[in-house]
Amino acid sequence: MSAQQASAVHKDENGVNVYTEQDMNAMLSPAEREKLIETMARARNVVRAEHRRQRRMSPKDSYAPAKVPCPKKPEGNNYVNYVRNASDHRMNELEQGYMQRHRDNTRSLWVDWLKSVGLDGDGGLPGGAEQFVSENQPKVGISVSGGGYRAMLVALGVSQGFDSRNETSKNEGVGGFLQLADYYAGLSGGSWATGAQAINGWPTAQSLVDDIMELSSNLVNPNHDSLSFYEDLFKDVSAKKHADFPISISDYWGRALSYQLMNDTQYSDHGQRITYSDIVNQTGFRDATYPFPIVLSIGRQPDQIMINPNATYFEFTPYEFGTWQPTLEAFFPVGYLGTDVVDGNPKDGSSCIANYENFGYTVGTSSTLFNGAYNKLLESNSTGFLNDVLKTILEDVDKGYNDVAPVPNPFKGYRQSSNHFVDAKYIDLVDGGEANQNIPLEPLLQPARGLDLIVAVDASSDQVNWPNGTALIEVEKRSNLSDFSYMAFPRVPDARTFVNRGFNTRPTFFGCDPNDATNAKTSVGNSTAPVLIYLPNYPYSGFSNSSTFELAYNVHHQHDMLDNARNVATMGGQMDNWPLCLACASALRPMQRSGAKIPDKCQQCMDMYCWDGKYDTSPTRNYTPPVGPPPFVTSHGQKSVEPPTTGSNDSTDTDYGKIISSKDKSAAAPMGVSSAVFTSLFLASLLAMFMN
Repeated sequence: MSAQQASAVHKDENGVNVYTEQDMNAMLSPAEREKLIETMARARNVVRAEHRRQRRMSPKDSYAPAKVPCPKKPEGNNYVNYVRNASDHRMNELEQGYMQRHRDNTRSLWVDWLKSVGLDGDGGLPGGAEQFVSENQPKVGISVSGGGYRAMLVALGVSQGFDSRNETSKNEGVGGFLQLADYYAGLSGGSWATGAQAINGWPTAQSLVDDIMELSSNLVNPNHDSLSFYEDLFKDVSAKKHADFPISISDYWGRALSYQLMNDTQYSDHGQRITYSDIVNQTGFRDATYPFPIVLSIGRQPDQIMINPNATYFEFTPYEFGTWQPTLEAFFPVGYLGTDVVDGNPKDGSSCIANYENFGYTVGTSSTLFNGAYNKLLESNSTGFLNDVLKTILEDVDKGYNDVAPVPNPFKGYRQSSNHFVDAKYIDLVDGGEANQNIPLEPLLQPARGLDLIVAVDASSDQVNWPNGTALIEVEKRSNLSDFSYMAFPRVPDARTFVNRGFNTRPTFFGCDPNDATNAKTSVGNSTAPVLIYLPNYPYSGFSNSSTFELAYNVHHQHDMLDNARNVATMGGQMDNWPLCLACASALRPMQRSGAKIPDKCQQCMDMYCWDGKYDTSPTRNYTPPVGPPPFVTSHGQKSVEPPTTGSNDSTDTDYGKIISSKDKSAAAPMGVSSAVFTSLFLASLLAMFMN
């Protein structure tokens, strides 16, 4: 494979993924595969022996979900028992209360920032910054893409670039935007960043990586005592199985993620009993100091392999689980997810289930894909013991839960005329990026939330693990479907234009004209699309296109990734007008709504950063940008062109067989596929042994 090519998994005519031997060796070399499976087999035997010696553990003191008294039923006309009818396009009252507190807290911060960038006084915002914010406080969100650890580190680095606690970012004028943001949404690797920041109380990105995460230890082949690690995983998931809940690969993957994402001083047993809804207990959440966190997944319909363009997106918030999809438009209290519900009522009277939305399981729903990989792994292994162990995956696991994260369906019997899941016992969740919309924009586009601006952070693997705007293009395609006519989305160009005009190298504004949007005339309440700032991964200070399969980063590589992503957020501190223009973009929709005159300095920003509607659809060259600021930055905003092509990319020189090694490779592999491929391959064997 040349350095310019990205390897992607291909699908057959039935939508099943097809794998090559090279794909397999990128995950585990045959020798490493055998050694790891033998370790897991030993762990399995220890756990099975313990189960024979002792009584079943109490689910109340374990990873397993447990029965609890149901809460008081919500009151209001928009509730059907415990299910909230969201067809009125309104926020949950608890989320609304959080947002009010957060916006009260940030009002003075908005005034200070707008003053600091020169939008107060003559030539500034109409009436001055203080009056403007009191009447038209902007509402903004940050949305971070999928892409494994690469996407997680890029998201964290961007958070660092926007964090007021980072002195360099603050001096460069955009530090503080993180605290101003009202929402923070993630999917796949981006959900790991979203969840890790929220569950740990929003530490600085540097502190999160240095003091909580252990990224130098391979996620699935840890440096220290891997036998004990797998014993713990088997014990935890065993408790859920013995409590009569279905188990899936996501259970193991989620537990493994918890070892990396959660503070083991604050959370005993690596978050064994910690749920996503426990975010509400964090001081920063109680005080509404930071953005409201949302994790996005897709609900795969029964007997479906290929994900339809109009697939149902389900979001997890600290308060609710559900969807805005017009065919369902319903939410359920996330803390009681797992309860057997019919038409909004628990079947077991006053008893509900708690602890199903385990934190790791929730953010791990991004890793339950590619069931065809199981057969390939089996074929690639040796005969004898290993083959016998792996055969059980076909006998015991391939019953619907081998490539999904099942959650008991809280919407059974609800809205029977249009609900695709009306009879389903479980909703099978898969990676939120499986519909090719690799940036979770849909939660932030909802008219109910009324955002003025979204910063879309893209660390996708479109071209040699660099983004080319495909994630935005796919959202626009979906917006053109009739089901989504209620939701406006800014018009965006094709992928060739993204690359040829350098939009995938620097911040670009879309939707500056509110009328230049899909569904501009049909959206609910005539709501306008938010301004969209596209913020792509780019090698300002180092190659950051690591392979999605890379599951260990040494300390130097971790810091390089964070530093480069911080430069993505700040434009390396080399564009003096970037803080001003970010502020102008934030205030643009409120100014347009109020009919205020756009300050000249803001109009100059729009002229420089907004897409002018022009296309360049000529064929693109192989996209291999060199390290350094993009042409837009070096020309001080005068050149909107693709970067120089190096003809090669040092960051793609990877020894595939060492992806699973506990030693990091600071180089990146040319792999344009989801981390879920690797996870399914690896954890399929783990699950097979457990169920044997």
